[in-house]
Amino acid sequence: TQRLVEHLSSDDFVQQSFALLALVSLVTGCTDSVALELEFGSHHSIWLDLDHHSWAWDFTAYRGGRSGERSNLEPIHCPLPTVISQKLRSMRTAVPTAETLGALLVAHQRAADFDLEAFRRYLRGCGDTAHPAHRARFARSLMPVVLQLTGSDMTAALMTGRFEAAAPAALFYYGPERELLKTRMNQVFEWLGLGSAAAQGLASARQGCTKVLSDEECIAGWSSLVAAIDMARATALAAEDAGWAYLNQWMSLVCFAFVVQAGHRATRLERLTFGSLFSSSRVLSIFDKDDTVGQRAQPRLVPVTKAIH
Repeated sequence: TQRLVEHLSSDDFVQQSFALLALVSLVTGCTDSVALELEFGSHHSIWLDLDHHSWAWDFTAYRGGRSGERSNLEPIHCPLPTVISQKLRSMRTAVPTAETLGALLVAHQRAADFDLEAFRRYLRGCGDTAHPAHRARFARSLMPVVLQLTGSDMTAALMTGRFEAAAPAALFYYGPERELLKTRMNQVFEWLGLGSAAAQGLASARQGCTKVLSDEECIAGWSSLVAAIDMARATALAAEDAGWAYLNQWMSLVCFAFVVQAGHRATRLERLTFGSLFSSSRVLSIFDKDDTVGQRAQPRLVPVTKAIH
């Protein structure tokens, strides 16, 4: 990768183009032929967003929806290394009519077409002879690096688009702050010799799942709930008439607190039986998944924390 960065400043335009394609392939996880088709606009499930110094993929496609529709677009912006972003933006300024990476590189080379076979020979020549940088191997190599350096399987999946890094559907629940992702990708890019991650300038503070409360909101909400429980308890214990109504209100709030602390889905609450709650002093057995396909829903174990106890 360090050699590729050096070649971005080469006097040979073909070598520049080859190095840039290799680096875009690495960062986006696309093999060379696919990377050449990447567009500078959100018309498909993956694209290059030079306005935000990023490459992006559509979270709608991960959900299984129709990608490319502007009304349903949920872009995940993955930062490009600054050196790659600057090179792409400089070349695009010179050739503003280029709609794809391939068209941009061909125009930069002043060639009729892009020589993929020559590119593949170039790429193999940049690597260790014992482990040649074959195009597919090279394109898929970023995710393990992110996983190893950050220790986060979901960061690796979100920032590389290689979903095998995390458990199925895990990203539905992942909404990290952009600053955290930038810090982690800086670490990755610096280790690879690609320099720092480019500043994206995005308005949203988070990526991925947007249903994530801030620490301040969680603290304020929990404090409010505890206060409501204390008030309901005092009212129920002091009531002389209609005591059951006050007791039910109190127990409803306690159940709400249990759902929050246990990470319960608040479905199938009738399955919170004595056995599931008190068979063990260390774990609870929770059945909260909807059985929509007629199969037996599997329980999951939740540790009994101090708050739950």
